[in-house]
Amino acid sequence: MRIRHLSFLGVRGLDGVRHDLPRTSDTDLIVVHGRYGSGKTSFLDAIAAAKERVAEYGSPDARWDGLVASSTGAAKVSIQWELSDEERARYGASDALAASESILGRGMAKEDHSLTLRGVLGQDGDATRGSVHYLHDSRDLDGPMSFGSEDAALRLRLTTRNSKFSDLYDLLDHSERSSQRALAAERFAQLCPRLQIAGLKRFGTSFYPVFKDAAGERRYETLSASERQAFILALYTAKTPIVDSLLLVDAPELGFGDGAVEYLRAILRWTTRTQVIAATGCAAVRSMSEVAHVLELRS
Repeated sequence: MRIRHLSFLGVRGLDGVRHDLPRTSDTDLIVVHGRYGSGKTSFLDAIAAAKERVAEYGSPDARWDGLVASSTGAAKVSIQWELSDEERARYGASDALAASESILGRGMAKEDHSLTLRGVLGQDGDATRGSVHYLHDSRDLDGPMSFGSEDAALRLRLTTRNSKFSDLYDLLDHSERSSQRALAAERFAQLCPRLQIAGLKRFGTSFYPVFKDAAGERRYETLSASERQAFILALYTAKTPIVDSLLLVDAPELGFGDGAVEYLRAILRWTTRTQVIAATGCAAVRSMSEVAHVLELRS
């Protein structure tokens, strides 16, 4: 799935904002650009919160409570979703477009949406089915979870809690994930050619990702900010194919600066028929030749 049109009413800092996002190619890069405080993160949070009002992956994010302007008490996010051919066939939908109206605010009754849209937006993704992903602005790795980590990661996929990345540790440890581990290592090397993923190592009662470079072994916490971001991205995209999906990326410049261009180009290479919406203040990202639409936010 992807977004064809969206509008915000009563969303803090974004009241009255509306945009058409017609498809330009199988994989579209949308840039939400603006200065600090212009509402870029709220833009992505509102999409995530609105999607969860239709069909939730799991736990909501407390940060979404701040999306509603204090003068209104409620906000509305209207989205026109474009379904993939596979999604239409799966649910017998005759129309490629499906509309949702999500009311945000504490104590608001849940809206009634079609079974098709609830099915499309509630499903987990795989090599044939699309899903929604959120690489939020403070992404990092927390400690691994040894039980139910995959279920926990799905329940938290659109939140800003880093425990949603807990299942990435499985790629470093489980033998049945060797093919995904090899793919992650290959992708990490594209962004960080001087480092190699060495696996998962136990220190006391904790487990840590370890790496090798010319100087020897290194632990995750010794990596630079850009190396850590590259590592998370490589594992996340290798874990399960991202196909016919919506991928929200906040602050791709995190740790990279203008190198965010290569970070986003990696995302475009490593996903298939996916709409990528990146919120950024980076002028180099705004100027990328791959950008299909620029949504300029004014503070």
